[in-house]
Amino acid sequence: MNLQRFSITLTYDCNSSCRYCNRFLDLWKWKNSDILLADIKEGYKRVQQSGIDVAKVRISGGEPILHPRYEDAICLINDTWNTWPREHSNRQWVTIFTNGIRPSPLKDGVYWKHRVSGTKEEKSEFFWPTMLSPHDMKLEPKHGFDGVPCLRAKSCGRLFDSSGFSFCVFAPVIGRLLGIDPYKAVPVLDGMFEICRHCIYSVGYRQSLKLLEAARLGKIRHPTRTYRKLIRSVKEPAQFPRFLDREY
Repeated sequence: MNLQRFSITLTYDCNSSCRYCNRFLDLWKWKNSDILLADIKEGYKRVQQSGIDVAKVRISGGEPILHPRYEDAICLINDTWNTWPREHSNRQWVTIFTNGIRPSPLKDGVYWKHRVSGTKEEKSEFFWPTMLSPHDMKLEPKHGFDGVPCLRAKSCGRLFDSSGFSFCVFAPVIGRLLGIDPYKAVPVLDGMFEICRHCIYSVGYRQSLKLLEAARLGKIRHPTRTYRKLIRSVKEPAQFPRFLDREY
């Protein structure tokens, strides 16, 4: 059985701008990022066709509650993505990550619950400065590609959003800055070296935590060189084709 976690991003719109946002929403805003209900249905169909069973679903953003059809999207995900593997009776919670600024129009259900991730002030205290490129620090990436998934891909899950499937939640963020499209029309389980080498989590769990903590304490200059250059030069991060417009 090929069990995989998935993180479904309903939208990258956000009503906050937390320092060190790992979606870089404190620096740039994403355009036309709302997922369609048709995307959710077709995405689930392609997961099934790929022989993948969904172990757990996480809903992320941006701020997912800002999606214009939020209630419909959550109910649809629960009725499709959250029903596998069917031979198991212990269905998982669909965890919805929200900043809590806007009350949810949808109360916690039997199979879904909201998880408030903290206030903007609280996040500023514990968010990691993720604009750290192992390549800039002369470190070789060890995880995320060539069949070796990193911990973030395992724990946060493979990504599905309005542009399609990607191998982790950070790939589209880094890819937008680098101008590298990390999406496909079918589930993606293996990463891309060109993106992973600029992701701090590719060096391994323990080493990444040490580097992130050092950056937060000011012992490592951040953003590192690649990100500093991109922040100066990229006026508007790359826009990628939408999921249903991709060749399948």
